Amino acid sequence: SNPLGGEAQLAGQLESGDYEVSGIESIDLTNRTVYYTSNEGDPRQQQIWRVNLDGSGKKRISTANGFHEPDFAQGKSTYFDNTSDKMTPPSLDLCHADQCQNIWRSQLPEGYELVKPEMLELKAADGKTTLYASLLLPPGVTSPASVPLINNPYGGPHAQTVRDHWGGGNFFFDQLLVQRGFAVLHVDNRGMGGRGRDFEQAAYRNFGPVQLSDQLTAIDQVLAKYPQLDKNRLGWWGWSWGGTFTLNALSHSDRFRAGVAVAPVTDFRNYDSIYTERYLGLPAQDADAYRDSSDLESAKNLKGHLLLVHGTGDDNVHFANSVQYIQKLIDAHIAYDFQPYPRKTHSIAGPVAHTHLFERLLWHFETYLKPAGATQ
Repeated sequence: SNPLGGEAQLAGQLESGDYEVSGIESIDLTNRTVYYTSNEGDPRQQQIWRVNLDGSGKKRISTANGFHEPDFAQGKSTYFDNTSDKMTPPSLDLCHADQCQNIWRSQLPEGYELVKPEMLELKAADGKTTLYASLLLPPGVTSPASVPLINNPYGGPHAQTVRDHWGGGNFFFDQLLVQRGFAVLHVDNRGMGGRGRDFEQAAYRNFGPVQLSDQLTAIDQVLAKYPQLDKNRLGWWGWSWGGTFTLNALSHSDRFRAGVAVAPVTDFRNYDSIYTERYLGLPAQDADAYRDSSDLESAKNLKGHLLLVHGTGDDNVHFANSVQYIQKLIDAHIAYDFQPYPRKTHSIAGPVAHTHLFERLLWHFETYLKPAGATQ
C-alpha cells in the first residue's frame, strides 16, 4: 500500500510542550535514545535535549545558555557542539552524551569594545502577543532626541533574527553604526519563525500589513522607553525579504527619512513558486494576495530617501525585480539612489563588494539621518 495514500498516523509522541523542536539530530538505537534541538525555556535560544524511545528520561544535556548547533555522528551519541551567544563568538566542543571537552574557541578582535544590546520584550499590534527585540544604543548618550534610530528587520516567514546567537559580520556592522551615533533596532514580528504555528501563520496570504503594524508598534514602544531616540530621524534597511519589507515600509508609512533595500523581491509573481505559493497560494486563485503584497503596486507612494541595491547576477531574487521597481519610480517622478553590483549574486559576496556595500549603507544613513534639523 502507498504510505502517502492516507492520513498520517502518530506512532508515538516522545515529548510535547509550548516550544519548537528545530531538529532531530541523532537516533542512537543501541541506547534507544533520541537527541534533538529545541528552544524550550527561551525561544531565543537553542539547546540540545535527549529522550528515550519510550518517552521517558527527557533531559537537557547542553549546559551553557545561548545557541547550540550540534553535528552528531550518524546514529551515535557523539557530536561536535558549536556554541555561541549574543556577546560570545563560537566555540567547539567534542561531546559524548552529556560529557564535553572544549577543542576550539574563537577570539574577539583586540582593541574593540563591543556594546551589549538591550534584549527587549515588546507587544505586537494585537496588544497581547510578545515580540522579542534587541536594541543597540550609543553608550552614555542621554540627551532627548539626540540619537537617530535605524530599524533592521527581516520580517519574513521561517527566519528568526533576535536570538541569543553570535551575529558575526552583521553584528559588527551594528557596532559600527553605534560608534557613529546611531541606535539599531531588530524586531521579530508575527509571521516569522521559531515561535510556533500560530505565530508564523500570521504571514499566510499576508505579506505586509501584519508585519508592518508589528514593527511600527514596536518602534513606538521603544521611542517611549528611550527618550534619547529621535522619532523624526528614523531609518530602515533590510536584505532579501527584509529588502522587500523596506520598500513596503517606505510606501505605507511616512515616518522613515531614509531606507536601504538590498536584493528585494518587488513582486512575488516574480519569485520561486515553491516558496511563494506556500504562503500566498496560487496566483490564479489568490490574485488579491499577490497584488496586495507587490511593492510595484505601491511604489508610487514611496516616501523618504531610498537606496536600492542589487547584484546583476542574483540567481535567487532576479535583478529584474529592481529594474521593474525603478521603472515604477520613474513613472511616478520619484528620486532614488541605485547601487548595482556587476556579476554578484544574492549575497553580494567578496571582500571588495561587501565592504563597498556596507560603506555605501553607512554613507546613506550618515547623509540623510545625521543632520538633526533636516527635513524629509
